[in-house]
Order: sequence, then structure tokens, then C-alpha cells
Amino acid sequence: MNQTSFRNLFACLLTVGFLAACSGSGDRYPSLAVRDVERQQGQFEVTPVAPVRPAELPIESRAPSTTVANLLDRAAGANARFNTKAQSARRLAQSARGSAPSSNAYGNAAVALAELTSLRGETEYALADLDLLLAERSNRLQSSNVANSARTQVLGLIKQQDSTIASLWTMLGQ
Repeated sequence: MNQTSFRNLFACLLTVGFLAACSGSGDRYPSLAVRDVERQQGQFEVTPVAPVRPAELPIESRAPSTTVANLLDRAAGANARFNTKAQSARRLAQSARGSAPSSNAYGNAAVALAELTSLRGETEYALADLDLLLAERSNRLQSSNVANSARTQVLGLIKQQDSTIASLWTMLGQ
């Protein structure tokens, strides 16, 4: 008997065994029919209830308790710290240009770029607070020209920061 015939015989025996196991008597398993205890009894009455009106809740402000000028100052401060760190990151990226990612120079430059990304996040926090302030003013139907102008300025700072980070990664070869 060759190996293929043996495999076929084994597969047939397994199949017959499984079929025999499945063909047991139905007395061993409980019926799936609805039992008397599961039948619904009694009556169900619906009594109309007057609708409940929700209490009027005051609109809670989620906007930061600061002014547009303070948010602009926060963004400008974060941008100043970003620009200071960007100078040293640029020097590190230039010195690491062409080096292997496993080198110390490349690692130092990558850490400096990560710090720049973190400082960019601080500028974005100011933008997020400006967005909250704008939404609050919009909900209260208040003028938001000053806040829109500030938002545009902060977006400009973030775009400059994005450009700086991208150029430094390009310098590193990423």
C-alpha cells in the first residue's frame, strides 16, 4: 500500500467516524421547542404618560478664559522658542547630512527635530484654544473678526514651522 492510498483510507475512516458521532439518538439532547414556563401569560396594559420636558440647561463655556491677545502671545512665544531651537537643529542636520541613521550625529539631529515637533505642538495648542473661542463666539452670535484674524496669523506660523521641519528632514535624507 503506497502512501497516497494510506492517506485516502485514513481520510475515509475519519469521515465515517465523524458521521457516526453525529448520528446519535435525539433522546440525549433537550428539545428546542418552547416550554410552558417560557410562554407569555397575563395581560399587558399601556397607560399613557405625559411627556417630560427636559430642563433648560445653561450653555457652559468651553472656551479658554483668556483673550485673543493672550492666545496670540502664547503662539508667538512658542514660535520664538521654535525658531531658537530650529537654528541649532539646522546645524545638527547639516553636520549629520549623509551619515548613517545609526550614527551619533544623525541621532542628535533626529532628537533636535523631535523637539521642534514638540514646540510646534505648543503653537497648535494656542490654535486649538482660538478655535474654541471662535466656536463659543459663533454660538453666542458674537463678532469674531479679531479672533479670525488671529487664527490666520497662528496658522501662518504653523505652516512656517511645518516647512522648517520638512526641510530639515530632507536635509537629513528622509
